[in-house]
Amino acid sequence: MGENSAENQWVIDLEELQSINSETEIEKRKKHCIYRVPNIMRELNDKAYTPQLVSLGPYHHGKAHLKPMERNKHAALAHYLERANKTLDEVREALRPKIQELMDAYDSLEEPWRDEDRFLDLMILDGCFFIEMMVWGNDELWRRYMNRGLWMDMRRIENQLPLLLLVILIEIGGHEVEDSKSFIRNCDEVPDTELKTIRGKGLHLLDISKRKMTTEGNYIHDRDLTVRTATELFQAGVSFKLADSICYSDISFTNGVLKLPHLYCHSNTENMFLNYTAYEHIHKGTDNTVSNYVLFMDNIIDTDKDVALLRKANIMSCTTGSDSEIASLFNRLTQGLPLLDKIHVHSENVNMNIENYCNRRWHKWRAIFIQTYLSNPWVFISFLAAFNLLVLTVIQTTYTIMPFYKNS
Repeated sequence: MGENSAENQWVIDLEELQSINSETEIEKRKKHCIYRVPNIMRELNDKAYTPQLVSLGPYHHGKAHLKPMERNKHAALAHYLERANKTLDEVREALRPKIQELMDAYDSLEEPWRDEDRFLDLMILDGCFFIEMMVWGNDELWRRYMNRGLWMDMRRIENQLPLLLLVILIEIGGHEVEDSKSFIRNCDEVPDTELKTIRGKGLHLLDISKRKMTTEGNYIHDRDLTVRTATELFQAGVSFKLADSICYSDISFTNGVLKLPHLYCHSNTENMFLNYTAYEHIHKGTDNTVSNYVLFMDNIIDTDKDVALLRKANIMSCTTGSDSEIASLFNRLTQGLPLLDKIHVHSENVNMNIENYCNRRWHKWRAIFIQTYLSNPWVFISFLAAFNLLVLTVIQTTYTIMPFYKNS
């Protein structure tokens, strides 16, 4: 009897412990915003998520290929302390009340980084380097290291610093920061006209950068309805025009005109999109705007001809890669993209509107005619020859029978 009672109590205690742990874990997860990418996504392009020049935060700290930049971090810290007229201990004490909040931002801290003092020193070192590079822009360091590679490293999902840390460090340095707008302006080149559209305070630079590109429009991709390629749409009479904003969700279709935001393709375009979509997949507090855009572009881009059409309409501009390489890029981007499970309400179904337009009888005939007779110059020449022969035959026949009718 006593053994049964003890066993029952043990089961009750275990259930209560599981309940407490479960609730605690759920609350902790809500605070996470900086993640490690799941292996299933990383296998497709490991380099996209791994910093190449500088580590920010604990996930990649100490890796051999990133160690050369550590000396520059310490130089940046010295510049920061001199500029702020503070000692390192003063900065530590100012940040210490927020240490738990900063640690909670990371979803998988390894054991060495659970030591508060070690974690805090890393935050200060990396945070001061970030500020010197992006906000206060020390000329010497900026000119030497602020290249496209470093720009990309600061936007990789596993290489983020909490915005809270950066705002506090800026304030310690004697700058007032009411919200993140002044920070956004400096670190991500957002025009003043667009600042008002960025909602909330942001979580880190990747989050801010994503918000900048997703503030306009309401396009949501319908995975059950595939959009035709740009070439097929053009053959059906669809014209392409530049949207009013650069936001990825600003996709619309009205009266045969498909409006798309401008896309500047450069050496880091693939990495940028992979980090955006990984963040959308992992972080439950964000939407799928970039994933929707990538899926749409993968639909309308199949070959280099589709890219050429979009470039001709000024929807795309590229500094690296051929049209066929850009087409391959978008075809790759969707390989590891998970099914979108977040439901949104949107006012117009662009995919359906496009399909309905293309299925109208005249547009279908037009597309068939162009595809059959105008896609190949030799076929077109043969068509013209046959058409001319038909016209000449009609004329000859007319002149042959006209005297007969006159005599009658």
